[in-house]
Amino acid sequence: MELQEGELIFSFDDTHWSDLINFDQGNVDYSKIEKLNGTKAVDFLGSHSQFGYCFIEVKNFRYHRIENRKRIDSGDLFLEVGQKVRDATACLVGGSRNSTHLKGYWQRVLSHISNQDQALTVVLWLEENPNIFFGRNEVQEKRKKFTRNVKTNALKAQLGWLTSRVFILSSRDSNLNQWDLQVSFNTSLAH
Repeated sequence: MELQEGELIFSFDDTHWSDLINFDQGNVDYSKIEKLNGTKAVDFLGSHSQFGYCFIEVKNFRYHRIENRKRIDSGDLFLEVGQKVRDATACLVGGSRNSTHLKGYWQRVLSHISNQDQALTVVLWLEENPNIFFGRNEVQEKRKKFTRNVKTNALKAQLGWLTSRVFILSSRDSNLNQWDLQVSFNTSLAH
């Protein structure tokens, strides 16, 4: 299945991914809760055979590093993702009770995420400038790993109420094959 967020196109392998939905676009149930001032939403929801049910938030900061650096350094970005997961969870509960078109879907999702034996994962898909922390020498690789760990821990701090399975990924990661997805850029939308 293919889902798009901004200029990023996500191709999910149907043999490992199911129940995928572009949560914040055209979702009737989200539009109901969105009326509450300040409500936010993750971009995608879906179930993966290894990682369980996944909340996926996409941020593309390529070529926008300067204006987004403060959001990352202050932790505001990770707080925002935590709020989006919180609000998506509220929408799942409301949808499982009151949806007129996806009630069965929401009930299935809610059953899965409330089951302690099922994995629940939050992914922040964070695209940054290609030259930032993606060096070729050992020092730059250590810096990249350290920075990723700091960001992941900041995100975990916001999501500990729900799960400790938190990942920050990008199209430049070498281990994306375990996620059974490919990401490409829609160059017609590129800057």
